[in-house]
Amino acid sequence: MENADDYKGMTINEMLFLSGKLNDFNLALKKKDVSELRLLLKVYQFQTTA
Repeated sequence: MENADDYKGMTINEMLFLSGKLNDFNLALKKKDVSELRLLLKVYQFQTTA
């Protein structure tokens, strides 16, 4: 899967799993690394606020 349109209709967990980024996301979450979490979510064009 190459771009955000390929993930349309999937949950965030499905997108992260299929892209191979689920472990990276979970590690960033555990470390409370907000900038890394935002970067990972930005790949899928999720907008974060705050």
